[in-house]
Amino acid sequence: MKRKTYLIVLSVLCIFSLLSTIQISAQGNDILKTIDSLESSLPTITEDSILIETYAELYRYYRRSDLAKAKKYLDLELAITEKIGDNEKIYAAKNRLAIYHSINRELDKADVIFEELLEHYRKTGNKNRESSILTNLSNSYMEKGELKMALEMQFDALKIEEELGVKGIALGKTYFTIANILRLNEEPSVAIEWLDKALKEYRSEDAKEFEAQTIYIKGLSYLSLDSLDLACPLMEEAMNYFRSVQNIPAMSTVLRGLGNCAEERKDYDEALKLYTESLEISKKVGDNRREIECLSKLGEIHLIRKEYEVAVPYLEKSRQLMEEKNISVYKVKLLNILGNALYNSGRIDEAYNVKLEYIAENDSMQIENNKAAISELEIKYQTEKKEQEIILLEERNKLQSIQKKAMTGGIAGLLALLASLFYASRQKLNRNKIEKEKVDQALKFSQRELEIQNKELTAYALQLAHKNEILEGIKDEVKIIHNNSNESNDLQKVLNTIDINQNDEDSWNLFRARFIAVHSNFETTVKEKFPEVTNNEMRLMSLLKMNLNSKEIANILNISNEGVKKARYRLRKKLGLEPSESLEDLVIQL
Repeated sequence: MKRKTYLIVLSVLCIFSLLSTIQISAQGNDILKTIDSLESSLPTITEDSILIETYAELYRYYRRSDLAKAKKYLDLELAITEKIGDNEKIYAAKNRLAIYHSINRELDKADVIFEELLEHYRKTGNKNRESSILTNLSNSYMEKGELKMALEMQFDALKIEEELGVKGIALGKTYFTIANILRLNEEPSVAIEWLDKALKEYRSEDAKEFEAQTIYIKGLSYLSLDSLDLACPLMEEAMNYFRSVQNIPAMSTVLRGLGNCAEERKDYDEALKLYTESLEISKKVGDNRREIECLSKLGEIHLIRKEYEVAVPYLEKSRQLMEEKNISVYKVKLLNILGNALYNSGRIDEAYNVKLEYIAENDSMQIENNKAAISELEIKYQTEKKEQEIILLEERNKLQSIQKKAMTGGIAGLLALLASLFYASRQKLNRNKIEKEKVDQALKFSQRELEIQNKELTAYALQLAHKNEILEGIKDEVKIIHNNSNESNDLQKVLNTIDINQNDEDSWNLFRARFIAVHSNFETTVKEKFPEVTNNEMRLMSLLKMNLNSKEIANILNISNEGVKKARYRLRKKLGLEPSESLEDLVIQL
């Protein structure tokens, strides 16, 4: 789950970086001439409508290379549109402001504006603009990792476009976005089908930049399928085009994709070269997120090559920039890699602190994921409950209709009596049905909660095992240094700290609380059947109940694998098991 979340965010950032560069197809020198011409004409423009269009054009050009200047012209455009009170021009400028927030990863700000625009265009019946805003909102949800909502919005946009008979570039963009969502949802094969649809629309209008963009994403999709022989040529084709038109930001994005290809081929020299080139472009255009990602990738490859002293500065620089710019997308992965690099370069104390920070961040991410899952289940439960209420209301309406018809006949008295009996019988059936549905819904919800708690319990146990395994490795290394060092007192303090963290009773109590929430009767049953079982043996049985292996159990209990074997042997004797009987089967059945 965590890896998937990371890959989603990483892929979306690549897509948005590319999308933000492919709006205007022009040669680099021509763009500079156009910008100079527009800026020099500003003092001579007196008509507001022309001034608004000029600011809008300057915003579009600068959005590719200098976001600060782009925002300056956007603010000027907004000020004039509000001054003259032209609603359509105001909403057009607001749309550009929301897109600016999206590019700048200020998604909450962007969504507020997009929702306002969507409501406006629905009220005014402007289907074209409604479809466009739905696509923008879909992109925003996609970047936040809410893929289901993103896909629903994009299909709503597609439905409108089909009604309007939209073709060409506009329809291609919709196909392209659907493909991206499917690819991020780990459906690359289906995504490729939609990308081919997009390519067909772009080629019908000879839209070379959009075609190159789609070819690159198709390459990423093949990379997800481990089809390097198909992925790499597509990325190189896209790269050749972007170089020919000197689309610098798009080049940086594709260079990272080609770096991934080289990395998969284990051609680390080529990967370093490509990531370095992407890093230089990122610095040049001031894209901090790309810079952080490239620094991390360079550090990671040097770590793979066991060039620890080279890896650490890249990773530390990436972390420093991440903290300065308050960007946390890659934080968990970066902390893990940095901890490994510091450890292997002999900086044990720093590695220990970074690994503790990694564990804390990892736990925090897991908690947030669980909260989101529980919230989704709660919404689903409430929806199902509402649906049941609607069904019951319809049943009541039917019964009322039957009563009215029965009372209009010549044998009103008899029919009234029959209807009364029928109504009473039906009401009783309805009450029984409602009670049963309530019980079923409560049972379903309890089962869902139990499944979530069980997943949380397993994740926490594995994290606990992983933490102790890391600490044990660091402790072994410190002991070696301790035996060959004059600074024995300081190193002994580090060893003592590690021992405290490995034997942290609070962590075990937290684990036990989660375990009891899932397996509420387990300890009671064990005590009833085997009253001689000790607390330590109860801990071992709890971990066996979760079907953990000996290595994971050893790490959690902070004992050796041999210690686990001895503990299992003693427990078998106490439980009176024969050699042919399985300890795990007995514990799981309790």
